[in-house]
Amino acid sequence: MLKTLFYTSVACHGAATTVFLAYLFRFRSGVGRLARGALWLALIAQLALVGTAVSGASAVEFTNLEMGLHIAAAVLDLCYLLLAVRFEVPLLGALVAPISTALLLTILFVPAAGQSGQSTQMVGVITYVHIGASILGFVFFTASFGASLAYLLQDYSLRTKRRLALTQMLPPLARLERLSFRMLLFGFPVFTVGLILGTVWVGHVGVEVFLRPQVLFPIVAWMVFGVLLQMYSASGWRGTRAAILNIVGYLLVLQSVLIYALRGALGA
Repeated sequence: MLKTLFYTSVACHGAATTVFLAYLFRFRSGVGRLARGALWLALIAQLALVGTAVSGASAVEFTNLEMGLHIAAAVLDLCYLLLAVRFEVPLLGALVAPISTALLLTILFVPAAGQSGQSTQMVGVITYVHIGASILGFVFFTASFGASLAYLLQDYSLRTKRRLALTQMLPPLARLERLSFRMLLFGFPVFTVGLILGTVWVGHVGVEVFLRPQVLFPIVAWMVFGVLLQMYSASGWRGTRAAILNIVGYLLVLQSVLIYALRGALGA
């Protein structure tokens, strides 16, 4: 019973995450309603799972860590869905659903730790996909970072009336802003997939790796990018502040990349 509810919850969370990320490209209310519907189904399965486990109606027992992650996913879903009843915040769902999905995937692959065979092989394949998606997302973020940096240079040049040779070659501010947003828009879903699949590796190795800078920085950066997309699309948050926030998020990701690169160069 618990396994059925668990896999149902994972599947519904995955579907909700997919539709929420698709909403970033369509911005249609019907897509947002479909995503919330999938998340409601995920929450119902999650609450049923937690209730069954707490009541002792199933012979399967969760560890304290697993139960904590289950409850955290349920609370996170519930808070968002109650908020969505009052406010139109579908973009926020593109942050909430992936986090809940990641929590459940961590639980799903914890038993694979130290085992050999198909489960371990699956973790290896998923890890490669995680790395590929993360790299592709980083490429998009780099392009977005370059456009934001150029925006700040062009804006400074116009405000101070110091027309340098470099700034004269740059596109207008509006074009740079659109380019930065579009690259961020493409990079965010891809990077999200990379982070979600990364939880498979976390479950396999141990949740304590969340405290490592090379793991923590990308998560914080992902949240920064998500907030930026929400502010940009929902409230028209533009200009210098948005460009600076985008650069901050990129530098967080860059630090993680540099840590991995240095570890590889040093053979650590």
